[in-house]
Amino acid sequence: MNAFLVILFIVAVIVLIFGGFIASVKLLLWVGLIVAILAVIAWVLRMLTGRRS
Repeated sequence: MNAFLVILFIVAVIVLIFGGFIASVKLLLWVGLIVAILAVIAWVLRMLTGRRS
């Protein structure tokens, strides 16, 4: 029974690590998408106002 509990504990830790990793990647994807949208908006505004430096 102890070996089963150890294996269960290891599986639980692996699932927690990957679950946190996947949640972090999802958050970073959303942050990256928002930053990309802001960059496109800034580029469009710069083109429309004629400021090129």
